[in-house]
Amino acid sequence: MSNTMTARMNRIGTAYTARTGRMLFVTSGTRGPAEQARAMFDRFSRNAPGPHYSNQHAFNQIRRAYDAGRNAGHSNQQIVQEMTGVIQTQVDGGAFISRHMQDGGVDIRTRLGAMTTADQQVLRDIVVNQEHGEMLPEDDHIHLQFPGH
Repeated sequence: MSNTMTARMNRIGTAYTARTGRMLFVTSGTRGPAEQARAMFDRFSRNAPGPHYSNQHAFNQIRRAYDAGRNAGHSNQQIVQEMTGVIQTQVDGGAFISRHMQDGGVDIRTRLGAMTTADQQVLRDIVVNQEHGEMLPEDDHIHLQFPGH
């Protein structure tokens, strides 16, 4: 993460701990094309409900690369490489499938008792009102994203 995002997450973590007595666990920050491909591959492989991507065209291109690789019997590594190629082409054209790729997204762990519903509400308040970001709950984590990146 950049210094700006690290400072933002430090402010959020400090405020969250002050209000809940608990710590936040960041599981993912800034990603390049290969890391983004791996994250999406893992989600597709689990048939996990995915976040709604605002750029559905870019999402569909990546999903098609995954499906084509699976249908062709490619190895997981080959599929991730093919997905990485699609994402890199998108980035080269100025399209970013995730805020993670622009230093504007962070994932927070919610499973294993790491965060109660009340804790999530505290986090939402801090993210929205203090840092002017968005909090998007997903199946096994919370995605935070911020403007200006």
